[in-house]
Order: sequence, then structure tokens, then C-alpha cells
Amino acid sequence: MRVRLIVGLASLAAAFGIFFQWHSISELRSQNAALGAPADVMTPPTPSEPENMMAETAEERERLRRENQDLPALRNQVRQLRSRAAELVQARDENERLMAARENRPGQPVTPVITPEGFIAREALADMGLDTPEATVQTFFRALRDGDVQRMSDVIGQPRLSPQQLELAGPEKSLEMKQQMQTFSNFKIVERKEISPDELEVSLQSSLGPSIIRLTLLRKGNQWLVDH
Repeated sequence: MRVRLIVGLASLAAAFGIFFQWHSISELRSQNAALGAPADVMTPPTPSEPENMMAETAEERERLRRENQDLPALRNQVRQLRSRAAELVQARDENERLMAARENRPGQPVTPVITPEGFIAREALADMGLDTPEATVQTFFRALRDGDVQRMSDVIGQPRLSPQQLELAGPEKSLEMKQQMQTFSNFKIVERKEISPDELEVSLQSSLGPSIIRLTLLRKGNQWLVDH
């Protein structure tokens, strides 16, 4: 009896020992599994929000740097264009001022022409009297140039106009005479042809061209007059 009890207790103790060993082994395996799983697979840490913001900020700065790298050159071009615009406005204002001054200015003076030797210039014409053919021709052109109606009457041998006639017809005749001299620059007697003792033909020429103008002069008393 005692032997059976001892054998049973021994068997029971052995069974409990085996159970506790298996349980210990199971717990150790579970712990090892729990500890080994994180160690086997290393998942990379997810970047934190500040790190993401810093990366985006750096990319934005780089993008802005690339976009604005030509900004200094563009600003320089804008400054140059503004400077040119100011110069253009100034030049335009000066041009308008000169144009206005030109329009308000009285008639333009005739540009002086260099008169060759032997020619009598328009500006040098003078009343030289009627005593010689040369003097009469110059007096004739001087009266035309100045629109001197009364002196022209003397040169062509016509009676002078009365004050009433001069007042009525004088301005019109004077203007007509001046218009005939608008293109006159100078003259020279290039030939004298005596037709009779009291009649003479003179050939006149300007230094500006080969054209010849002929005037017939008549002597009446002591004066030479232009035959009209």
C-alpha cells in the first residue's frame, strides 16, 4: 500500500515537474516571440511634421531662387526704359516748342547766296539813277525788289501816280512787283547790243543758271529808260 502511494506521489511529482517545465518553456517562447518580432523587422520611422515643413520650406526657397535669379537684370532694364521714356518726352517737348516758335515766327529770310565777282546781288541793289544803261538796269531791279511803284514809273517813262491812284492801285501793284523778284538772286550784264544811238539792248544773266534775259533801253534826253 505504502509502496503504491509512494509510486503514485512520485509519478504525480514527475508529472507536475514536466508540466511546469513545459509551461516555463511556453512562456519563454512567447516572450522570445514578443521580443524577437520587433527585432526581426525594423520599420523606418515616419518623419515628424516639423521635418516635413522644413523640407517643403527648403524646396520653396530653391524654387523662388530659380524664379527670381533674373530679377536684377529685369529691374535694370526697367530703369533703362524709364530713363529712355523721360528722354523721349523731353525731346518731344523740345520739338513741339521749336515747331511752335517756327510757326509764330515771321517770314523766313532768304538764305544769302555767295555772289561771284562781277555780279550784283539782290541785297546790293541800289537806286543808281538813270544816267547810264548800267545804272538804269540796277535802278529798275531795285524798284521791283522794293515794290516802289512811283520809282518804277520813272524808270519806264510813265507819269507818276496821283495820291488817289497810289492809294487805290499802289498796294496791288507793289505786291505784284515784289512777287516778280521772289526768285531773283543776282545779275550781270553779259552783252550790250546797240540798235541805234538812242536804243540799246542788254543781255542779263544770273550766276544760278545760263538763262538770258534781254531788256531794251531807250534814251530820252539825258536818261536811259526801260522800254516796257
